[in-house]
Amino acid sequence: MTKFLATLLVTSFLAIAAAPAMAMSIEEKCGPNGPEVYKRAGGFCEQVNAGSIGSESTDERYEVLVKVLAKS
Repeated sequence: MTKFLATLLVTSFLAIAAAPAMAMSIEEKCGPNGPEVYKRAGGFCEQVNAGSIGSESTDERYEVLVKVLAKS
C-alpha cells in the first residue's frame, strides 16, 4: 500500500509540474524567446513546422486542463 501511495504522489506531482509546459502556446515554445530544448534538431518546433504535430487549436485544450488542475 505504501508503494502505491508513493507512486500516486509522485505521479500527481509530475503532472502538476508538467502543466506550465503544456500551457505554453506554440509561438511561446518556438518563438525567439522560447526554451532551447524545443528548438533542437528533430525537436518539437521542427516537427510542428513539418506539420507532424497538431495545430494551435490543440494547445487550447491544454490551457483549459491547466486551469482546471490549478483550481484543484
